Amino acid sequence: MMKTVFAYIGSPHRERSNTYMLTKMMLDALVAKDSTIHYEILTPADVKISYCIGCWTCMMKGVCPLDEHDDMMKIRKKMQDADFIVFGSPVYTMNVSGQMKTFFDRLPAWLHTMRLAGKAGVTVVTTAGNGMPEVQDFLGMMMVSLGIKCVGQLGTYGYLPGMLLNREQAKRDALAMADTIYPYMTGEVQVTSDKELEAVFGIMKEKITHAGGDVLSADLEFWKSNGMTDIESFDALLKRIEIKNNKQS
Repeated sequence: MMKTVFAYIGSPHRERSNTYMLTKMMLDALVAKDSTIHYEILTPADVKISYCIGCWTCMMKGVCPLDEHDDMMKIRKKMQDADFIVFGSPVYTMNVSGQMKTFFDRLPAWLHTMRLAGKAGVTVVTTAGNGMPEVQDFLGMMMVSLGIKCVGQLGTYGYLPGMLLNREQAKRDALAMADTIYPYMTGEVQVTSDKELEAVFGIMKEKITHAGGDVLSADLEFWKSNGMTDIESFDALLKRIEIKNNKQS
């Protein structure tokens, strides 16, 4: 049975991007372990993602009016269908790239509903100097807010696009991260809850159930229809997802 990895890399340089190259090293190593694993890497050069206009429609009605004009609906479906998620960004002025931030800005309703709960993921960051911990933390925070268990961080250094400073060490680190990912792809290791996921679940449940109303009505409906308002923990949500997946398989 085919397993898929979806990666979104917030660099406009596509294959010349150091972040893209490091991610590809990792995913190529993963495929070398198991030919039934497939991956897709998308970058801002491959898709159109419009700026969020702050209309709140996604949270009130469950749809984004910009989806008709760009590729974000397609990207969200790819993330839903994937078995594993990778978010990567170069460091731009001590933060993620503007393109990466635009990507996350189009996911507010998904952040409120932890829409990718049950999936695991890793973050990938490259920099010419400073900012790697800050960007790793931000990408990890976005993963957790989407319900993704972040199981690893991969990073290296490079001054210019296509110029990894220590390619051999980067390759070794990428191979090691592939070893970390592989058991999640095979099912040998299951996604479990942790304190970060539990904290987000608690905060979002409080927010959605007490401030839902007209403003977050679509978010509240998602929580209710998926039984999330009836449970007290992210761990309980994972158990529900596991039962649902077992019935479908």
